[in-house]
Amino acid sequence: METQYQIKENGFDEIKKKIILRVVPIALIAMIGGLTIGHFTTNGQSSNMNVLPFLIPFIIVIMALGIRKGVKRQKDIFNSYKLIIDNQKIIRQQHLTPDIEIPLEEIKEIIKNKNGTFIIKGEKLSNTIGIPSQLEKIEEVEVKLAEITKIIQNDKKPFLQRFFWVIPILTVGLLMSVYISENKILVGFSTIVLILGAIYSLISTQRSKHVDSKTKKGIWFIILVLFSVITVSYIKLFGN
Repeated sequence: METQYQIKENGFDEIKKKIILRVVPIALIAMIGGLTIGHFTTNGQSSNMNVLPFLIPFIIVIMALGIRKGVKRQKDIFNSYKLIIDNQKIIRQQHLTPDIEIPLEEIKEIIKNKNGTFIIKGEKLSNTIGIPSQLEKIEEVEVKLAEITKIIQNDKKPFLQRFFWVIPILTVGLLMSVYISENKILVGFSTIVLILGAIYSLISTQRSKHVDSKTKKGIWFIILVLFSVITVSYIKLFGN
């Protein structure tokens, strides 16, 4: 017997605040980093300082519009979430992402996190289904999952949630090192880390079944950033 579950009404409202509280600081870190790089690469010229009172509000408005649009897109994707459970398999369907199907006999473990979400792990790393706590009849879903295999309780926050801020701060710091520092060792080291990080991000994002197609297309802008980083690094390391 097949049973389908969708996101409950107004379910996105429960996570909207968390999304904004994550996105806004990252956007501010990026803005501050960009302005700092711009200031030092132009040697802090007064003409550039005079334009900041006009530039900063403009950037903030653009960021606000971008965040608003991004949150709306995430809402549409989140609300399209559908979980299908039958006697043979579990399927997750979601807008702009490929379906994830795990046969019951291939389920390695089911984890329940402290925040009420579930993670179903299949034999392959790519076959992982995340179940949000905002799913309708979540108690019924938990009962069905417990009939498949024992549910493991996880009282710790996932690694990426605990160290979420490290990546954006580290990335901005490395970019500042490349564009601002004159130390060749620091510039070379930062460039290598940025290249490796960008390659890993591109590959993992394109392979992931949890990232929507628009995000996968948009992340290719990293190539432009890498081109700029490599160019600046080459000039500083091998230029006259």
